[in-house]
Amino acid sequence: MQADALGGAGDQHGIGRHLAFSTVKVKLGSHTTCLAALDHLMPSLLWCRCPVVELLGDSHPPAAKSAQRLAAQHLGSLLLGRFLGRPVAPDELKRDETGAPWHPEAKVSLSHSGAWVAAAVSDQLLGIDIEVPKSRRPLGAMADWLGWPQQHFYRRWCAYEAAIKTWGRAVAPEQLLWGEKTVTAPGLAPLFLYNCSQSVPLVIASVTKLRPRWQSPILMKAECLIDCGVRG
Repeated sequence: MQADALGGAGDQHGIGRHLAFSTVKVKLGSHTTCLAALDHLMPSLLWCRCPVVELLGDSHPPAAKSAQRLAAQHLGSLLLGRFLGRPVAPDELKRDETGAPWHPEAKVSLSHSGAWVAAAVSDQLLGIDIEVPKSRRPLGAMADWLGWPQQHFYRRWCAYEAAIKTWGRAVAPEQLLWGEKTVTAPGLAPLFLYNCSQSVPLVIASVTKLRPRWQSPILMKAECLIDCGVRG
């Protein structure tokens, strides 16, 4: 497990807890490999992004909305399993009356865009949003209309969407009050923003200052194949 792209390392930000290791048997093709995996007392916030094809294979068009939703559901249940320390089937992750993901043991947020999906899990309120840039979008006009810097448009848009998911209510863009790494709105709790962008813009909004940790996509993919049965 490694720290997130914001520079958080080890337990200097108070994320880490006592770590207990167990062995997970992962079947890859005809071989079974034993991997050390964190078991009890997971960190307070986990997140991951993944291409749709990595979760569903070539049987689903990655840009199709149905494939994106299915892949996000699988990634969310996989990450939830890592957070809770036990396997979680995709249908165990429910939806509330607004359509947002819901589970009785943790807070879960999902996002998808283009050929990518993202998920985040915590014991505190949070939201995640990923956005694949599209060349046909009139970024200049959109940025001017919202009063946002064009060069940071996607990061700001992801933060806006993640904040709405965290608050659980719609807020007009002009009501937002932006800080260096925070966002708030009249009558709403301030949120901490974590820019996890690399090639694809992605932002997490959370009610805590704890920096999110990134799970190894190789280990997660292997676990997904055996625990969640994504490919069949």
